[in-house]
Amino acid sequence: MLANWYRGPGYKLIEQRHGITEPECSVLFCVGHSNELTATDVCHITGRPRNSMSRAIHILLRKKLMARESDPGDARRKILRLTKPGYALYRQIVPVFVESERNMLTPLSLSEISDLDRLLTKMIAHTSQSHKIY
Repeated sequence: MLANWYRGPGYKLIEQRHGITEPECSVLFCVGHSNELTATDVCHITGRPRNSMSRAIHILLRKKLMARESDPGDARRKILRLTKPGYALYRQIVPVFVESERNMLTPLSLSEISDLDRLLTKMIAHTSQSHKIY
């Protein structure tokens, strides 16, 4: 519930301003953050179905916001990378969520924010280990 409350308005604003849907935005965030991911990695990270992520990836490729390249170490692996326009868009949309996060954290003290960060990091680490998320 908290995730939907936090992300929903931001995704709606980004779709209105930039024509990027929530699944496309999720792919942009993942690839923009790591820039060494495959489509399978994006599915694992987002927890979204392969078909919806595949559709979002194809749209981003068609819009030339992202490129897919063969991995030099394994030609069967296709690495997703943001293009210059994709990275420029990524830099424009991240502040929408940073501002939302700032607003959400406003009622917390510095100590509470530190506790929240520590607890969320612990939860993410556990999820990463148990689900092999990258």
